[in-house]
Amino acid sequence: MKRLLSLLILAFSLVLLTGCDFKLNTTANGQTAIDRKSIADEIYSKVKDDIERDLREQIYNDLMEQYGEGTVEWERLQDEIYNVLQTAAKANIGVYTLKDNNGELVKSSYGSGVIYRRDVNPEGSEFKYKYYAITNEHVVNGGQGYMVGFEDETTLVASLVGADETTDIAVITFETSREFTVAELGESASIKPGTIVLAVGNPKGETLFGTATFGIVSGNDRHLIDSNNSVNQFLFYIQHDAAINSGNSGGGLFTLDGKVIGINSIKYASADIEGLNFSIPIDLVKEVQRQIIEYGSYDGTVSFGITTIDVAGLTRQGRTKYNVPDSVTEGILVAEVTEGKSCDGLLQPNDIIIKTDGFKCSSSADLQPYLRNSKIGDSVVLTVLRAGEEVEVTIVFKRTAK
Repeated sequence: MKRLLSLLILAFSLVLLTGCDFKLNTTANGQTAIDRKSIADEIYSKVKDDIERDLREQIYNDLMEQYGEGTVEWERLQDEIYNVLQTAAKANIGVYTLKDNNGELVKSSYGSGVIYRRDVNPEGSEFKYKYYAITNEHVVNGGQGYMVGFEDETTLVASLVGADETTDIAVITFETSREFTVAELGESASIKPGTIVLAVGNPKGETLFGTATFGIVSGNDRHLIDSNNSVNQFLFYIQHDAAINSGNSGGGLFTLDGKVIGINSIKYASADIEGLNFSIPIDLVKEVQRQIIEYGSYDGTVSFGITTIDVAGLTRQGRTKYNVPDSVTEGILVAEVTEGKSCDGLLQPNDIIIKTDGFKCSSSADLQPYLRNSKIGDSVVLTVLRAGEEVEVTIVFKRTAK
C-alpha cells in the first residue's frame, strides 16, 4: 500500500505542480520561501475527487510526511552549490598537452580534467601519492608530453595512461606528495530530467580556472548528430544547459551532492543555438577507465565470435549438411566458431542455440540485445542442442582489442 501511495503522489505531483498556486512567506530574516503545507494541501485538493474515498486520508497523511510543516528557503540551494564548489569541485585540474617544436616540448592545447583516484605509493618511493584523472581524448590527442595545472598556478608533469577516440575519454596520471581533492564518481543511469548540475572546468585556460556554471539536465540518453546529419548510435550523452566553452572539455559535471555524473565533452554552437551541451555519462566513463588502466586501451564491443544460420531458413540440403534433426524447426545454428573469441572452446560447429538465459531463442535477432546491452566481463547462459542432447554453456564476453 505504501508503495502504491508513493507512486500516486509522485505521478500527481509531476502533473500538477506546474498548475498549483503555492503560498509564499517571508521569514524573519527577509528570505522568500514556499509554505510547504500549501504544497500538500494543493496537491491533495487536485487529486481527492479522482481516487477512492478510503485512500484520501492516507494520501494526505503521506503528503504531509513528505512535505511537512514549515518552509523551504531558496537560500538552501545557494548553500548546496557553495558546498560543492568548496569541496568536490576542488578535484578540477587543468590539462596541458605538449608538442614538439624544434626539439622542445611546448604547450600546445589546454583543457580540463577531474581527479577521481589516489593511490598511496610503496614506502620509499620518491612521491607519496599517485593520482589518476579523467579528461577528454581530444584534449590529449597528438601530445608528446603532458602537464597538469592547479588552482594555485603550480604545475606537475603527467603521463598518459591511455585514451579512446570513440568515447572521447582519456586517463592521465601524475605523482606528488601533495594532497589534492579526489572526486567521487556517481551513477548516471538514474539521472532524471530536471536534475540540477554544475559544470566545472577551465574555459579559456588558466585565467578562468575552476569556473562553475549552473543548469539542469534535459535527458541522459541523447544521441549526437554530426556535420553530415548522421546520428551517432554508439554513444548516449547527458544533455544539459550548464554553459561549457573552449577549455571546459574534460571537466566534471557535478550534482548538488558533490558526485561526478558526467565528463563535459561537446556543445552545439551556432548563431541560432544556445544551451545545448553534452557530457559523457559517468557509467560509461567508469568502464572505459577501468579497461584503460588494466589493458591500456578500451574495447567497447562484445561478440560471441560465431557465424550463425537461422534454422528456420535452412533448405533441405542445408539441414542435411549440418545434421539438423527434422524435429528442430527453430533456433540458431552455429556454423563456425572464431578462435580466440568469447565462444571459443565452449560452442562447437553444428550446435543449435535454443535458449539465452532460459528464454526461447528462435533466430539470430534474439542475440542482438545481448550484444547491445552487455560489456566485457558480462555473461550469458546459452542452451544448445548438441548431438540430440540439451547442454547449458556459460559464455563470458572476452576482451579482444590489442
